[in-house]
Amino acid sequence: AGVMQRITPALLERAGAGFPAAYLEADAMAKTALALKEANNACFCSLPFCHTLEAEATGGEIRLDAVETGPAFGAPIYRKLEELADLPELDLTSGRIAQTLEACSLLRQQNEHVLFSLTGPVTWLNILCGTGPIFKGLRKNPEELFGILEHLRAQLLRLAKAAVEAG
Repeated sequence: AGVMQRITPALLERAGAGFPAAYLEADAMAKTALALKEANNACFCSLPFCHTLEAEATGGEIRLDAVETGPAFGAPIYRKLEELADLPELDLTSGRIAQTLEACSLLRQQNEHVLFSLTGPVTWLNILCGTGPIFKGLRKNPEELFGILEHLRAQLLRLAKAAVEAG
């Protein structure tokens, strides 16, 4: 098996998509997903291209600095587990989540198969607060941590359902 191709300036040029549009706009995402599928000789398109989508939608600081690195997360915005108790529900109608779901629909309309990747709750929490509060919560207040994880699970199920509905 060959090395998996990643999003590069050359791939974006072939796709007719730009940066950061490939991460922000449905049409550019769909074009990039198709180019990536072809470059990897895959039988499906993959979206999103990163593991920051859910965390960004709940307030995480995400930067789009360079094509080669893609979205990167900044400093944690929460310092304590208690601050995560009021995390909002994912807004599936705006921002990158909505654009990614729209890209799924665009690809489905072209009879493409789309693999939609969900980010696990620990990675999601790591972007929001770092690992310190997670492990401290596991040791000192597991009920609170499990409540937060349950909230994230429910949001991931909503996102998965929306992705299925988007094709």
